[in-house]
Amino acid sequence: MLAVAYLMIDGDRSLKTALEAIRIDADAFLGYWVEMTALNALGRYSDAAQVGELGIKMFGRPPWMMASLTRSYLHLGQRAESEALYMELRARAKREFVSPVFLAVAACAAGNQDDAIRLAQEADAIGDPTLIGIKYWPDHVELREDPRFQEILRSRGWT
Repeated sequence: MLAVAYLMIDGDRSLKTALEAIRIDADAFLGYWVEMTALNALGRYSDAAQVGELGIKMFGRPPWMMASLTRSYLHLGQRAESEALYMELRARAKREFVSPVFLAVAACAAGNQDDAIRLAQEADAIGDPTLIGIKYWPDHVELREDPRFQEILRSRGWT
């Protein structure tokens, strides 16, 4: 959890803490997810994709990790991979709960900005607890550039 706290203020320290957590418990999902997110935040997208691909194999394709991986692929110019993960998450959302926040990240990375904003608005409307990170979490960087996303932040009193 400490690595998560560091992530929004110091990507290098978050990465170091995540790697220490993985050293202690090599089967801990959170360590790998924070490592990947820290690598994305540091602009090390190829390394992040490698960790993400390992993580979705190890942990059964968790939506958090899949959404973060779509951003890695976006920055690597691998739009088809982002689109494939987004389509998979959409299909899963028809039969199980997938946070609209994660769907929004994936939609944005897949080039579907209108879908991303609609999903973020849906998350806001249902009070999705995952929204807590949208103001600062690195996976939302591209979404925060959209004025419609800024409206969600304003409506919650977060700006």
